[in-house]
Amino acid sequence: MTRFVSCVRDAGYSVSDPVRSPADNLTLIYDMTPSGDTDVYNEAVQDCNLSHLSLIEPTFVEAHPQVMDEALRVAVRGCLAGRGIPVTAEERNLTDFAASAKDETKVVDCVTAQWGSVYPKLPTVVPLRF
Repeated sequence: MTRFVSCVRDAGYSVSDPVRSPADNLTLIYDMTPSGDTDVYNEAVQDCNLSHLSLIEPTFVEAHPQVMDEALRVAVRGCLAGRGIPVTAEERNLTDFAASAKDETKVVDCVTAQWGSVYPKLPTVVPLRF
């Protein structure tokens, strides 16, 4: 991740320091600020991703148990329950919530809906892996 961030910064684009995502406590999330020509920006980020991150990060995440932060679990549980979707209060990650809700899309909707209020200072674009 450090090499990826350095690569993007060396290409002239702003990237925040990565932090662990509360959605799984494994994925590193960050904000990037595109500027200039869209095609040039996309190519630079893609080159950095392919050179430094794309094969490593998913392998790391898949090899470790995902555990959602308690604050987000509570918010997602409340969101789903508020939409009439049964939850058990035993869910610990996205997969557990999807199993309870019997619908990944509804879980994603609730995580997305709650993210900003629970974590207003974290990056807003967050990959969610089931």
